[in-house]
Amino acid sequence: MAPGISLDPRRPVCNDKVEEMLRNKRLQAHKQNIARSRSLIQNQWSVREETKLQVSRKNAKKEVLEEERFSGIEKENRRLLGRMQEIERKGSQKAVAQLVLGAPPAAPQRSASVPAAGSRVSVRVKELRRIDAENQRLLKRLQGAKSA
Repeated sequence: MAPGISLDPRRPVCNDKVEEMLRNKRLQAHKQNIARSRSLIQNQWSVREETKLQVSRKNAKKEVLEEERFSGIEKENRRLLGRMQEIERKGSQKAVAQLVLGAPPAAPQRSASVPAAGSRVSVRVKELRRIDAENQRLLKRLQGAKSA
């Protein structure tokens, strides 16, 4: 039998000092084994896998939709800027013409496609009053009904 090893683990083989020395020797060997141990599972990406996955990390559809949205916004901004410059040019030309001719400033003209503000106001008010009266009648019916 090897030194320091007995058949019964509860019984010492030799004196306490030798037992303690052997226990420390086994403990040091165990600690060295733990320090040298390596994981059997690889939990990091290799360079090849990393480059292979770069394509899937990019959301191409989202990028295309964002690009379309941004280009639409840019196009609308350019259109509005042009319109504002045109209004500014025409406005300054009208002001100069009015000063030269001595004409009073003209009232702003409405576009032909937009109806006047009050053209359908009376019809809307009449419809709202009819709906309100109908709602009041319905409320009185509900309040007068017995609960089941």
